[in-house]
Amino acid sequence: MNKSTFQNVTVKLIAESKTNPRGTSFEGPEFNDLVASIKEKGIIVPLILRPAGKGYEVVAGSRRFRAAQKLKLTEIPANIQELTDAEAQEVQIIENLQRADVHPLEEGQAYRKLVEESKYEVASVAAKVGKSETYVRQRIFLTRLEAPIAAAYRSGKIQDGHAVLIAKLSAGDQLAALKWLTQWGDAKDIADLKRHIEDEFYKPLEYQPWVKDAEALAAVGPCKECPPTVPSLFGAVKEGACTDKKCWKRKIGKYIDFRTAKNPELILISKEYNYNTKAQG
Repeated sequence: MNKSTFQNVTVKLIAESKTNPRGTSFEGPEFNDLVASIKEKGIIVPLILRPAGKGYEVVAGSRRFRAAQKLKLTEIPANIQELTDAEAQEVQIIENLQRADVHPLEEGQAYRKLVEESKYEVASVAAKVGKSETYVRQRIFLTRLEAPIAAAYRSGKIQDGHAVLIAKLSAGDQLAALKWLTQWGDAKDIADLKRHIEDEFYKPLEYQPWVKDAEALAAVGPCKECPPTVPSLFGAVKEGACTDKKCWKRKIGKYIDFRTAKNPELILISKEYNYNTKAQG
């Protein structure tokens, strides 16, 4: 348990944190309202600081600190804690998640940091932030969104449900799904997107006969286009299984070549695969 001390601290002895999740922009109506509130009532919730050199570093409360500077306050109330870099960053992440305006993409990045950098299990993160494990894992999935999809999500062109469905696809398939979703202007509803993804991506990927056949697996070779998986974040993928349609199409072609070479009596009609009439075995 880290020791903490409550005391008033001279503002000139305090420095910004370089790992503040909110960045360096503190402007706009909300910040002005905070300044006005502090001017009238003072700082009600103490900042969290940690010793740094001859002074202190802001761990939590950057907006209050900036407001105090703007008001030219000489001292502010603080909770001083001895924290390592990792502990300080964890406090910053947790505090940032408590904002009312935090975007789901920011949430996902924060949860992912707690898993990858602080080495928490997803279940532990969920308990720490007071959310369900499903909620946290869904937010983490959003960190897989490619830049164009993330930008469309932030701008409001696609909604939460669209983003969650698309995030589960590989990079190339995400872009294809976004193109389909927005090709006629307004984004289609979530049910339409779900049907499209099921028909266009999931159903074909259900048929991967090489996964259970060591000889066929060697013949089709490893995935090239499929993204690397992080089981602790996104769940394990069966060895040799494709998660990208382009990669799957290439391996289907190699699998057909393997089958026809092994069984010369087979007649090749087409290398185009239809999941509704998939061959047995």
